[in-house]
This record gives sequence, C-alpha cells and structure tokens, in this order.
Amino acid sequence: MKEYKRDIIIIFSAFALVMIASIIFRMFIGKALFHSIFSDVLLLLITGVASCIIAASYAVFFILKKKFLVQFRKSYSIIFASLCVLICCSLVYNIYEHQESIKKYGTSIGYDGTLEERLEHGIKTNKNWQQDSSLFISDAKDSVLPSNIQKFQHIKSLYISETNIKTLPKELSKFQNLTRLSLSNNKIDTLPEVIFELEQLQELTLGNNNLKYISPNIKKLQNLKFLILWGQLVGGESNTNLPKEIGELKNLTILSLSVPNTDALPQNLKNAENIYSLTLADTRFDEFPPLIFEMTNLEHLTLFFDFGTILPPIPDDFQKLTKLKSFTIRGCNRTPEQKERLQELLPSLEIEW
Repeated sequence: MKEYKRDIIIIFSAFALVMIASIIFRMFIGKALFHSIFSDVLLLLITGVASCIIAASYAVFFILKKKFLVQFRKSYSIIFASLCVLICCSLVYNIYEHQESIKKYGTSIGYDGTLEERLEHGIKTNKNWQQDSSLFISDAKDSVLPSNIQKFQHIKSLYISETNIKTLPKELSKFQNLTRLSLSNNKIDTLPEVIFELEQLQELTLGNNNLKYISPNIKKLQNLKFLILWGQLVGGESNTNLPKEIGELKNLTILSLSVPNTDALPQNLKNAENIYSLTLADTRFDEFPPLIFEMTNLEHLTLFFDFGTILPPIPDDFQKLTKLKSFTIRGCNRTPEQKERLQELLPSLEIEW
C-alpha cells in the first residue's frame, strides 16, 4: 500500500510541476503564444484526467493481481514521464519559434487591450523590437493611432488592418525609413496627407476602406512601385476619385483598382510607362477601355467583372499589347469563341479563363 501511495504522489506531483511550468511560460511570454500554449495545457488536462482514472484503478488492480500492478505501474510511469518531457519540449520549442518569427516578420502586438497598451506589450515581450523592420497592428476598436507608435519610427514596413482607424497622425511623417504601408480593411475615407511625406514609400495598399478622395499630392510619392486600391470603386459622385496625377508616378509598376466603367480611369495613366501589371476589379463595362491598349508595356492584365456581366467583344486593339504575357478574366459570361479570338490576336498569350 505504501508503494501505491508513493506512485500516486509521484504522478500528481509530476503533473502539477508540468502544469506550473506551462503557466510560468505563459506569463513570461505573454499572450503572443496563446493558441500554442493553450493546446499544450489542454493536453496536460487530458493527461491529468487519464492519471486520475488510472490512479483510481490502482486499488482494483492491487486487490485483484499485485504482480500485474507492479508491471503496469512501471510501464505507466515511463509513459507519463515521457509525455511530460514531450510537453515541456513543445513549450520550449514554441518560445523559440515565436522569437524566430519576430526576427523574421517583425513585432506583433497581440489582440487584447487598447492599441497603446498593446504597443507597450509588444515592446516588453520582444527584446529586439528596436531591430525589427516590421510592425503588425490588427483587430482593434481604436479609431486613432496612439502617440507611443512614434517609438517604432525605425521600421520599414507597417501593416494596419481590421481597425476603426479613419486617419493617420502627423507623427507618422517621422517614419522616413518606411517603404511598405498596408492600410487594408479599415475606415479610412480620405487619404491622409501625412502619407505623401513618406518619400521612401514603395508599396501602398488601401484595399477595402471608405475612400472618397485621393489628393493630387500622391504625385510626391515618386518611389512608389506598388499601389492597391481595390475594394472602393473608382469614379462616380459617391466613389473614389482617382487624380490624374497618378500618371506622374514614373516608377509605378503594379496597380490594382476597382473600376465600374471605362470613364473612371484617368487618361494620363498611360504616362506611367513602367506599369507592367494592371488589375481592374468590380468592372461592368460594355467595351474594353481604350486606355488599356495604350499601356503598351503591360505584361499582366487581370479583370474581375461583376458576377453575371457579359464579356465585351474582343477588339483588334489587343494586338497592340505585344508584351502581354498573361490575361486573367473572372466573374463574367464569356464564350469559347472569344478565347479563340484572343489566341488569334496574341498566340503566345497565357489565358486564364
């Protein structure tokens, strides 16, 4: 009976130690590893329940067959000890993986509390935050960025998504190392003027906002190569107005817009001669915009039509796009004859129909 009691004490002591270790790791790392550590703790709980069941069965085995109990006790102890070691190793690996992820992708500030609290949390849990090149902010109810974001003005990439933010603070002008700014899925209705002070900016993503106006000052972003404006329609009284100055972005190579009709595209877009990839979404025009055929450096053209739209007739002007390598069409009703027509005009064209 003494051995029986000793085994139960050893089993539950080992379980308690591993559980305490996981809680300490949880507190040390913070909330960044919630999901992985939660799975480890859940595994520990399952192990604990199994331990209770097995420990309760000891009495039965002790009465029925003592010799069998001795062998069972030894094998169970080995299995349980191995499981504890595996769980501890998993926790250590999660910590290592988290730190490596920070080095590779930058600082993530968690999901609980205000943005100010979350930024401070990101600083405390990442010792190398001053060496990070990226900052990720998402899932926040805040409508403005807190003042302590200035601590991250050394970063090169800033990602803000799924928030109630409507504008950006003037302090963002201090982020002169910023080359990539992603502001998708927020509540921005006017492109903040402070963005035009980021002279090194090369990539700007503004998908799924409430943009109604884009300032002509966008021409100041002469290093801009990548501009995404899908998710808000271009053209019309209630839609985003695309300024003609966008044609002055000489380094622009990739452009994505939501365009309902042919009149929505500024005609001087053809002056942005380095654009080689053009995506037009939410389109419902009756004919292909003539402007497209003046962009002779296009290599990739993608058109996402409104569902049920009929693909316009294929014009001979497609022959002008001699550098076009791929043409992707989605959402519209089209015929095999139209595809054959495209292949006649551009035999080497890769068509995704």
